Amino acid sequence: MSEHADIEKQRVRDDFSNAAASYDTAAVLQREVCERTLERVDMLKLQPRRVLDVGTATGRSLKGLASRFPNSSMVACD
Repeated sequence: MSEHADIEKQRVRDDFSNAAASYDTAAVLQREVCERTLERVDMLKLQPRRVLDVGTATGRSLKGLASRFPNSSMVACD
């Protein structure tokens, strides 16, 4: 890969890292979806060994999942 491509990848990483600091505050719809999803998870009465959070963004939903499933392995993928 070229040096230019490496620099661009690093710039994109840096931009996403900078945006992450304020993302959760601005992500009103995502927060609502997360809360409603966790409510439905509570109804299922599951005890999974592993939990996969696809599209995790900043990982906000993992806190709720980890508290519900303390003995489960958490995997986040964005």
